[in-house]
Amino acid sequence: MKPNLFKYAVTFLAVAGFIAPDLTLAKDNIVILDGRKILLKDDGDWEYVSKDRYANTQDGRQVILKENGKWEYVNKNEAIKMAPAPTPYANPDIPVMQLQKGVVESIIKKQGKGASIKTQSVIYIDINIPSNAQTTFMLGNHDKNNITVTDDKDNQYKVLAVQPEISLKPGETGTIQIRVDGSPSILDYVTYMYVHFTPAINGIAKPMTVKAKWKDFIQKSVDEFKY
Repeated sequence: MKPNLFKYAVTFLAVAGFIAPDLTLAKDNIVILDGRKILLKDDGDWEYVSKDRYANTQDGRQVILKENGKWEYVNKNEAIKMAPAPTPYANPDIPVMQLQKGVVESIIKKQGKGASIKTQSVIYIDINIPSNAQTTFMLGNHDKNNITVTDDKDNQYKVLAVQPEISLKPGETGTIQIRVDGSPSILDYVTYMYVHFTPAINGIAKPMTVKAKWKDFIQKSVDEFKY
């Protein structure tokens, strides 16, 4: 006779974070999302790798709930990360920042038989303020000194402008543009650029960083830099 799972308080558990070190199928990259096993990728993507669902019984034992209606205990040797579902916006003083896109603007001028190229990089970031935030989030050009932009080769880029001026109340969203002088050199073999925000910005309780993959930046030729 199959054990009756209804006598257990089965709670599906959510993943604690979406950061994984590589794209392999190493067990360290497998986590549980809404009871389903997923693979976390280093580019921020993820995918389901099993139709089975996972759960914890009241006594803390992990079980697999098969798609065919059967179940079994998880192998003790299988390393699966499971953690209690976090409370949404557990810290109301931490806004949610997400990369929208990166653009490299280039001005090309002919000089004799050659040409000179000047570039500026613009990083667009979507900002979502938790509905239970205690303060209004404000960011604008006056915060240039509270933002730094670097890459994974330790190069730093001067912040030229932060646009537009935004003021977001709890529950509101907005998009900010961080414009910096220059762009990574092809000889630097840069993979990521980083935008660092300090707590000096109104509405940020601790340092925050947004990562942008350099190869995904859009290349755009312009007549002049407008900011």
